[in-house]
Amino acid sequence: MQFQSPHYKHFSKDLNELARNFELDPQNLTIEFYMPRHQAIVVERLENEAFQIHINLEEGRIISVKRLSENSNGNGEHFKKKYRKYMK
Repeated sequence: MQFQSPHYKHFSKDLNELARNFELDPQNLTIEFYMPRHQAIVVERLENEAFQIHINLEEGRIISVKRLSENSNGNGEHFKKKYRKYMK
């Protein structure tokens, strides 16, 4: 797990639980923003794809997913399905 800001490291336990709850890979996760019990913005890298994921922690759901990769192998939609089950 990588952190955009060093103070997010203090929440490593919470962020690992967040990754587990939303089936995210902590090894390929960058924490861009985290407000405990409110929201998180993370980037997950899968193969040659990168997705920015905005999570509402109060509602326990993913608000939005944005594909960041410009040159992809065409699997972007396949990977997005992984996140859709957490969007309500």
